Amino acid sequence: MPTQTVKFISITALGLLTGQVTAGDLGKDQISLDLTQLSRDSSANVTYVYNNGGTVNNPVDDTPVANTSSFDDDADVGFRLSGSKNLNQQWAIHAGLLSNELSKTDSSTDSAGELEIFRLPLTDNFDAAHSVQATYTSELQGAEINAVYQFNDNVDFLVGVGYWTLDEKFNITSDDTLSAGVGTYTIDTKNKMLGPQVGVAFNFKPAEKLSLYMTGKIGWFSNDVDQNQAVDDSPSFTRSNSGSGNENSTLYDVRVGLNYYFTKQLAVNLGYQMIDISNVALAESQFDTTATGSNTVNSSDDITWDGFNLGINYSF
Repeated sequence: MPTQTVKFISITALGLLTGQVTAGDLGKDQISLDLTQLSRDSSANVTYVYNNGGTVNNPVDDTPVANTSSFDDDADVGFRLSGSKNLNQQWAIHAGLLSNELSKTDSSTDSAGELEIFRLPLTDNFDAAHSVQATYTSELQGAEINAVYQFNDNVDFLVGVGYWTLDEKFNITSDDTLSAGVGTYTIDTKNKMLGPQVGVAFNFKPAEKLSLYMTGKIGWFSNDVDQNQAVDDSPSFTRSNSGSGNENSTLYDVRVGLNYYFTKQLAVNLGYQMIDISNVALAESQFDTTATGSNTVNSSDDITWDGFNLGINYSF
């Protein structure tokens, strides 16, 4: 992850440490819905397609053709739903849901049939392919419930519990057209994160119908990780591996934006948000070109989802 991004996350999270959609108004009886357009940016960068230089199973003259960085920085639309219930003048309860999924396909072709995934004997379809297609799917989902302390009209503090899942699938299809052989390599990873979180929400109204918000939160989660791999280059080569592990992950959720009030009950918001998670298992980082494969899970990567959101808030 770029150093500037790390500094921005750290400074903003420590200074804001926050809440959710309706910053500064979490104590109101209300419901909010955002449409989000988030892009994925990971710390992983693993080469998965080589040109074998005409020499099969000899990595000396191999040159990289494609790598998983091509799956970053591609945005897709998701949603964020939240609601608050006022209990008394100082306390409220707040809950939220988020879902965002990204899927992208990348292809490489070579008329000479010199593409390869594995540089191993007996993996013909992977070692002398005319085309390789890789599809990457990443799905982020989160749920939370918080107790909100209304410090004043502009500041709310919260403490609660968050549950997040990050599911990723990396599927590679390698086709040797001369032998009509197709090889497949599928990697599935699942991160299930549960733990406490704290936050504060700020709201400033420069005009009657406008308000500026800055929000964020920080959560400390126990992350249960599972991964499964399957290689099929039948009849010459098959492989199946699985592994699991546990990590302590930290999640930052930072948002800034503008609310415009049509009435006292109805407002629209436009903003930017960033979700950064450390110590997760990403599918590309489980890529293994050895003959036996590994049951070890690499869960030390970072991932950032960021982009713009457009939403509506309704107070009861």
